[in-house]
Amino acid sequence: MKSLRVFLVIAIFVNGSNLFAQSNQLPAVMYVTTNLGLIQRERPSTNSARLGAYAFGERVIVVEQGPRETIGGNTNYWYRTRHDTWVFGGFLSEEFPEGARVILGTWEIVGNNNYVYMFHPDDFFASGYKESGDGNLGSWILNGNVLLINITSSGYEDVNETLRVTYTVIDKNNIVLTYPSRNVFRLTRSNDPWVN
Repeated sequence: MKSLRVFLVIAIFVNGSNLFAQSNQLPAVMYVTTNLGLIQRERPSTNSARLGAYAFGERVIVVEQGPRETIGGNTNYWYRTRHDTWVFGGFLSEEFPEGARVILGTWEIVGNNNYVYMFHPDDFFASGYKESGDGNLGSWILNGNVLLINITSSGYEDVNETLRVTYTVIDKNNIVLTYPSRNVFRLTRSNDPWVN
């Protein structure tokens, strides 16, 4: 059984750098803007080893600004991610990109920003209270406006429960989940860089 503490770990990064010549401080929440995905590298160089890739629309926490480089006519900085990989900033934006699956990312309940929902591109799902080990883990599938959430772990116990939740998009930063029990949760996209 996976520990819920893994997904709710709160890391502290101290860095006074500015992001993209704006006034935002690092760490910062960014999104992948290329539908080809964004390669993660061991060091800030295209000659460095590939360590994986982020999907289109995936949430990336950047914690350090690296060297500036021009790649394919695009000049930008390299950024170290929270997972200690490097990505090229020319394919990142502070805004969730048009055309990506809106549900991707980390969400907070409007009026209760201590409870988060996470929908990862690999269909991994997590929900729970920030800074606690209490929550749910599983997977998700979106079929039209029906969101099937398969809970495999709740708290510290294994479970097998599938929820059929109605999914409504208000805009790319706000959605509504309506559960079979008629509980309705309005969610807003999280800008909290401490939750990933």
